[in-house]
Amino acid sequence: MQPIFHVPYLLGQGYQADVDPSNGIKMKRKYIPVDADIEHVHVGLPAATSVAQISDRPMVITEHSSHVRSECSIPEVADMYREAIENSSTFICVSNFLQKQIADILEVKISEKWKVIPNIVNFDSFPYVPRENFSCSSWIYVGAFFDTKGVVELLRVFALYKKQFAPQATLTLVGDGPLRSWVERFARSRGIRDSVIIYGPQNQEDLQKYLAQADLMVHLSKYETFGLISLEAIASGIPVISLRNGGGEETWSDLENFCGRILDLDVEENEIVEAIHDFSLRTSDLDLRFASDSLRQRFSSNSISNKLIEIYESVL
Repeated sequence: MQPIFHVPYLLGQGYQADVDPSNGIKMKRKYIPVDADIEHVHVGLPAATSVAQISDRPMVITEHSSHVRSECSIPEVADMYREAIENSSTFICVSNFLQKQIADILEVKISEKWKVIPNIVNFDSFPYVPRENFSCSSWIYVGAFFDTKGVVELLRVFALYKKQFAPQATLTLVGDGPLRSWVERFARSRGIRDSVIIYGPQNQEDLQKYLAQADLMVHLSKYETFGLISLEAIASGIPVISLRNGGGEETWSDLENFCGRILDLDVEENEIVEAIHDFSLRTSDLDLRFASDSLRQRFSSNSISNKLIEIYESVL
């Protein structure tokens, strides 16, 4: 058995229903022939529809994109995605939360071919770093600088927390995006520009160094299909403050008492500040080592790959 994996095509800002990437796949395969038993498409739009058009092999789709809801708000795109799922042998979502979201927006029932298999987390790149205490004064955020990721709320919460409880607090931002200039202007207007350290996107080796220097991750995104960065932070030994955002909640909420707090979506900014302060006074109860080991067991490559092999064997 030799499955082949496809990377989704990037079509600029958003998905365009009138763009058909199947010609690109045909051209690629003309020069790089494929001899595989299974087509495994990661991120269904738009590659799954195109692969189905040019291949008669069993197709497995894994979906972990947070853009499916907005893309499938276009009726033509929703129709294409329904067809792709119908043509697939197995349709995998990385969380139950995402699976339900897709079923709802496509107005279809979850069938036997729909499976939930989480992402593999590369824990080798994020070794556990023991810490003697957590002052919650060295915050870190990793991700895109988008409004949907809660970056505006994060900066406002940090400014309030620094003013009310921890004048020495710093916030490290690792990533980039359209809100970067807003972040810089906001930090200057609040007089905290020296406390907000901004880095661009980093590779995993460099990211691990920034995580090792932090003692709290604050992630205020209201919608996550999986929440990978929170798992990487916890595995590294950092507690996480997160919202009840779906996928992230699903992956580690049962470990909350050991490694962080998950707050309700409708929480106010001042309530987040109070919650983080309260959390900072109770960090002696944490057990990040236990949480880290638990996540490594759940999302290791061996654990997830064995589940995928079972899927492959079932469709052949």
